[in-house]
Amino acid sequence: MNNVDDRLHAAAEETRQLARRLPIAIFVERTETRHNGILILASAFAVVIVLFGLVPLLMSDPRGSITTSPSPSGPVETVTTISTTMGTAPRDECSSQGVASPGEADGLPAKVAGTRNAIIIAAAACDFEALENLAIASFTTSYGGGGVENLMLWESQGEHPMSTLLHLLDMRYATVPLDDGEIYVWPAAATYESWYDTVTEEELDELSTIHSEAELDEFATAGAYLGWRTGIDEEGNWMYFVAGD
Repeated sequence: MNNVDDRLHAAAEETRQLARRLPIAIFVERTETRHNGILILASAFAVVIVLFGLVPLLMSDPRGSITTSPSPSGPVETVTTISTTMGTAPRDECSSQGVASPGEADGLPAKVAGTRNAIIIAAAACDFEALENLAIASFTTSYGGGGVENLMLWESQGEHPMSTLLHLLDMRYATVPLDDGEIYVWPAAATYESWYDTVTEEELDELSTIHSEAELDEFATAGAYLGWRTGIDEEGNWMYFVAGD
């Protein structure tokens, strides 16, 4: 009987010992599980940091600019645009190259002389922007319409308007009366009512620098000058540079 009691007592003692150890084992297991979870989360967070730190570095240009990835649709095409803004033509492409600069013109009012000189400088450089700034809003280069942009077009087509303009401003001038002033006109022949009675040999020599002999014969047949002329009013406003009747 005592042996049975001893064994029951020993079994009960083992049960109590097991009960004491069980919460500890569960706690340890949960702790290890939680620890493992924290390690996994920390590892993932580290990967994210590395990726976000390295990607900009990998995409950065060594000079500091950001390089974008190429388009999946193919290589990027380079688009070239041609500016239509008026400017200065290359000197070796300007018809004024080699044309002597006109000298001073006697008897011009200061404002007219100033505009004439400014036109000469701009024409010599094929500076269409400067010519545009000198012209009035209604400036005419063609009876069909158009302003300084026509001069730029004609120059590009090899019609030599800049050379013609310089030659004109080196010729004799005359005046045409207006209601509130007068216009100074080059060449003087453009102001004459009769070609036969007024045009001198000296003026014919001047006109031959921009017109052929056949063209001069046409003017004589028409009885009037039909070629290029330009005018500046007494306030220094550049009015026109045009050819025709």
